[in-house]
Amino acid sequence: MALTEVQKVRYLIGDSDSAIITDDDVISSFLTENDEDINLAAADLCGAIAADSVLLDKAIKIGSFDVDRKGLVNNYLKLAERLKIKAEQSPAFAIVEQTVTDFQYDQIIENKALREG
Repeated sequence: MALTEVQKVRYLIGDSDSAIITDDDVISSFLTENDEDINLAAADLCGAIAADSVLLDKAIKIGSFDVDRKGLVNNYLKLAERLKIKAEQSPAFAIVEQTVTDFQYDQIIENKALREG
């Protein structure tokens, strides 16, 4: 069974079992805002989740059960950063430069030098 883009984002943010963290409409809007890039959509969604969690108490304690909201926020922010790096490292639209002539080869070398500084 192939996953939809929404399901892929849901897995990336750790909401794989059900819509506990967010619903499909919210994920779809993040995908639209990020040109259907699942890594960028998941990164932005992690940032939004972290921002919303900041509004909650720093910790919830029920009996001997503790939930450290500050730790959750930090984990989502770290995940967002990793997903942004992953998105930046993937080639745009998975396009590969082809070498057919010597001129094109020179252009590829020049483009690589410009990208890497």
